[in-house]
Amino acid sequence: MHGGNGMRKFGFLMVFLVLFGLLAGAVSAGGEDYKEVQKSEYIVGWDGSANVTLQTIFYSPEDMVNATKKSILEMGIENATKMFVAQKVQALAGLGLTLENATGEIIGYNTTGPLTTVVRGGRLVNFARYYSYDGVWEITLDALRISDLVRINPAAVNGSIYLENYFTITLPEGGAVIKNLTRGFDVESNGSYIKLETESSGRVINVHSVIYLKEGISQDSLKVLYSKLQPVVIAYTGKEGSENYTTWNMVIRNNITVRENETILDTVEEYIEPADYVNYLKVQFISGGVQNAEQSLYQRYFQQFQAEGIQVIGGNVRILNLNSTGPPLSLSTTGFSRVL
Repeated sequence: MHGGNGMRKFGFLMVFLVLFGLLAGAVSAGGEDYKEVQKSEYIVGWDGSANVTLQTIFYSPEDMVNATKKSILEMGIENATKMFVAQKVQALAGLGLTLENATGEIIGYNTTGPLTTVVRGGRLVNFARYYSYDGVWEITLDALRISDLVRINPAAVNGSIYLENYFTITLPEGGAVIKNLTRGFDVESNGSYIKLETESSGRVINVHSVIYLKEGISQDSLKVLYSKLQPVVIAYTGKEGSENYTTWNMVIRNNITVRENETILDTVEEYIEPADYVNYLKVQFISGGVQNAEQSLYQRYFQQFQAEGIQVIGGNVRILNLNSTGPPLSLSTTGFSRVL
């Protein structure tokens, strides 16, 4: 792995974002399956940026789609489009990508049938990153919607979830040679499945994925399916580029109290940079409910300690500084009493 590993320093916090948009509503959707298809095209230049077209088609639940159409009509198509584009730009910023000169289109908001949103961008900055160590350009593509799947609890959805995704990546003209492309796979568990297909022809790469989670899917089945989740990595050579690393800055303060038969661990993690990403996290936590996020974080810490053979007596997780206008964002874990 290359320089992008700095993101992992953000630990648990990154994987408990609350999904922003229609998919979040699927958690409370009653009795009808959630179906969504995404089609994304990227035309990459030798500066690592890409011209993009990002299309999403929402099919069901019908009542949710209709409610969204009603909101668009009440807001006005111009205002709704501006808000939709702003949300997409912000979501990409949260992944460390800057979308410049983006325009949007909403199709089907005043008719029956599916609702389609389209974002076209003049330039998606740093879509491909150059690593001088081995002279390779690398694209990390979230083809399996990991950033979405980690934000919901499929077992709580009243209906199945069907996400189909098509990606077309056109590498730069003038000598781009593919050195590595993640292979496809199929994994199934009790009727739920994840499928990934990748292929290349010349400088064009096509990626197709399907995620289908049955209603009431068990945690055991989720573990089987999610064990396969990984980004699609595309590595290619051809021309030299400039390395451009994002600065990730966090501070961890630990206070450990040792007693005769237990250890109490209090930790504060401050997430400081990049500022855009930290502020994006705040919006997502507030939108999805702070208590839900704190409970999910607690469960993850609890499971991690158990996996290490540590018995947890108690503990508390709090997300702090959410209402401030800028970084830092703090994650406080207190009173994790561990029997040694």
